[in-house]
Amino acid sequence: MILTDSASQDTISRYAFPQESLLSVAAIVRVRVAGEMGGLEWSGAIIVRASIPPGKTMYDENDLIYSPLQQKYTAQGKTVEVCIYRMPDTGWTLEVVDQYNNSMVWDGEFNTDQEAFDLFLEEVSTEGIEAMIGPEPGSLAH
Repeated sequence: MILTDSASQDTISRYAFPQESLLSVAAIVRVRVAGEMGGLEWSGAIIVRASIPPGKTMYDENDLIYSPLQQKYTAQGKTVEVCIYRMPDTGWTLEVVDQYNNSMVWDGEFNTDQEAFDLFLEEVSTEGIEAMIGPEPGSLAH
């Protein structure tokens, strides 16, 4: 995959795919980075080119399946959003988003959405909801 800055045509990033990847896909994605990159704010379009191995299907966010267990969860006066989702042919992903838009995604996939939600509840029970909340924007420490 090659990410290219459309204004300067500079290559931003390169990712290699195996030779057996036969299908090639290209898309133009408009991006505006809210933070700073190297002291400069960046906005523009990037061209994403990727190869997909034979027999694999390419999905986008419109194909996501959301769990009915997905919800805002409040404990100790703090609220996080519990996101549980999957693609049509994958396991469930657990992501927690805090009020500062920090995102925590668990490694691996879960067999069921209930298994993902149960792990979230276990983590809150043992670690506290504060462990799910990242730093405020602009702060260096948690």
